Amino acid sequence: MGYQYLADIELLIIELYELYITHKYDELSEKFISILVFFEKNTMLKTTNKELQIINKFVKAFLFLFTQENYIINYEDAVQFIRLNHIISNIVAISDFKNTDLQLKTLLSQKENFYRKILALYSSRNSIKLNYNQLFEYPKLGSLWYLHYFLVNDYCGINYNNLINHLNNVNENLELVSNTFNEAYYSCTYMGLHNDIKIKNTPNKKKIAIISGRWNRITAVCKSCFSFIESLKDDYDLTLITFGVNSLHSDSSLFKEIKYINFSEKNPDISQIQENDFQFAYFTDIGMDLESIYLANLRIAPIQAAGYGHPSSTYGAEIDYWIGGADVELIDKADLNYFERLVLIPGLGQHSIYPNYQIQNIKKTRSEFIINCPWGIKKINDNLINYLKEIIDKSEKKLLFRIFPGSGGLLRHNNYLPFLKKINSILGSENVEIIINKRYQEYMTIFEEADITLDSYPYGGYNSMVDTIYLRKPFVAFEGDRFFSRAASQLLREFNLNELIATNKDEYVNITLKLINDEVFRNQLNEKFNKLNLNEALFFSGQDKNFKTAIQYLIENHELLKRDKTKTPLVIR
Repeated sequence: MGYQYLADIELLIIELYELYITHKYDELSEKFISILVFFEKNTMLKTTNKELQIINKFVKAFLFLFTQENYIINYEDAVQFIRLNHIISNIVAISDFKNTDLQLKTLLSQKENFYRKILALYSSRNSIKLNYNQLFEYPKLGSLWYLHYFLVNDYCGINYNNLINHLNNVNENLELVSNTFNEAYYSCTYMGLHNDIKIKNTPNKKKIAIISGRWNRITAVCKSCFSFIESLKDDYDLTLITFGVNSLHSDSSLFKEIKYINFSEKNPDISQIQENDFQFAYFTDIGMDLESIYLANLRIAPIQAAGYGHPSSTYGAEIDYWIGGADVELIDKADLNYFERLVLIPGLGQHSIYPNYQIQNIKKTRSEFIINCPWGIKKINDNLINYLKEIIDKSEKKLLFRIFPGSGGLLRHNNYLPFLKKINSILGSENVEIIINKRYQEYMTIFEEADITLDSYPYGGYNSMVDTIYLRKPFVAFEGDRFFSRAASQLLREFNLNELIATNKDEYVNITLKLINDEVFRNQLNEKFNKLNLNEALFFSGQDKNFKTAIQYLIENHELLKRDKTKTPLVIR
């Protein structure tokens, strides 16, 4: 981040006070908003002592002036401040102020300012609890605040329980006033988009649409189901419907045609698919992009299904079937876990492609016992970090946890430094290394150096655990009752490695400690991993053809299945 602009902000602070003293409140708001927008566009990955001093000065001035009762904010500026709620929260967290609890208490008695200011300052970092019904007295402002709340990507400490409370308080007056609602979905809830757009469809049984915003060989979505889609190629005409920033880099090898969806909040352009002849539409990753949620709420084809690219039910979109793995799903919980009708194919319901990485047998450059934690930012929660703290406290060796939280969520809106400070404060900076913004080859090189890997919980990994097995590294899985907390443990069962599966916190911690402290046990596991026949059991098992069998069955029997209101899971043999 350029130091010069921070120096400019320091010079502006006197001007901020002058604008307040002369009652130029609209100009004061404009200055505040321009500074916050700068922080929105420029994420800091480190700060010098001088830079931290400037941030402290700005936060002090902002919070002091913002909470003055006679400083009245107009409606348009209030919208901007609420839209920047997550930026305010992150900058305050970077500063020595930590959160805005004291300022919220000050505002509670200011009726004139209550809604316009309190919604700008109230975030997941606050320990103070406010009444959600009261916050929605003005639905548009309350809705804007509710949706932007999810943009603070920090689920450790108090944030974790606050997020759960937030998800449990979906107010009846909530409106989709912002295109950030996909963040709410991606944070484990769902808010569909209602619209009256009509699709004209003349189905052809040989035409299938694959709908994905991440169809690129380096993405986890593409890796996990490329072989499934490839199995359809010889019998069906495949069309890729893609969108978003990654669409221009889509892999075209399986498709006769690619159609691009151009989306804006005010005018989603779906002209390329508004008239189509698809019989079947398969969604690979609903919820990871705004466009995918929008399209999942349209009836693009007579038959629509989804899979594990983003393994969470839509709970209400226009999706008929969820294609999952018979070895990993709990049939007796199908109604609880899926709104769609569950279709079970043999195996895991995913079929990874062979990793594009040559094992280098890298020697360790660090003396610590290195543990990989390939956990996307939204998978990292307070419980997990506390598990790591317990492992540190009980370990007989010096540990280094390498956390791979991805880049997208952390390199936006100044989420990175608050996250780093929180992790370091709990685990100690000497025990943690945060790895971000690495391409696959470099990521795998770093990954290969570790001694073991830990899967996350409750939202576990699949492709990261496949990478771990490919590198012949032992990993510990924490098994739950949904696919995203069962895929890793099922991978271990495939290779008779049940001793690495935990079903509760104590087992997770104890198995990890045994791998760290018991060299004989770890060497036995390393020997087992080195003998694995991955080609036959994992990468070239032939189970990808089961996906095609399921698609064929659904196309032939959909009309009959629609009359069955029980939604009993379908098992494809």
